[in-house]
Amino acid sequence: MKIRKWDNVKVVAWSSKWKEAKVLRVFTKKNTVLLEWVNLKTKYKKKTNWKKWSMVRKEFPIDVSNVMLISPKSWEVTRIWFKKDKSWKKVRVSVKDWEVLNS
Repeated sequence: MKIRKWDNVKVVAWSSKWKEAKVLRVFTKKNTVLLEWVNLKTKYKKKTNWKKWSMVRKEFPIDVSNVMLISPKSWEVTRIWFKKDKSWKKVRVSVKDWEVLNS
């Protein structure tokens, strides 16, 4: 998957469109990402002996096709390619400014 944990991304297709966020977790099998303060839903906790009930706002994952990476150099949305560097390691490269991204 081209997007990794702690990348800065922009949501391009969702209810919170064009919102910038940080990737908290990547689910590779489901092809989804968990973003910070995006796709918040309200969950209600069950009552216990000492508390009636509680309401928790929680982030839920969205599909990886709905987000684009923000280039750290130009701060614009960009696509990502994989290339081999001089030591034949696979690195991520931003298409907009051809900068090697930290892996």
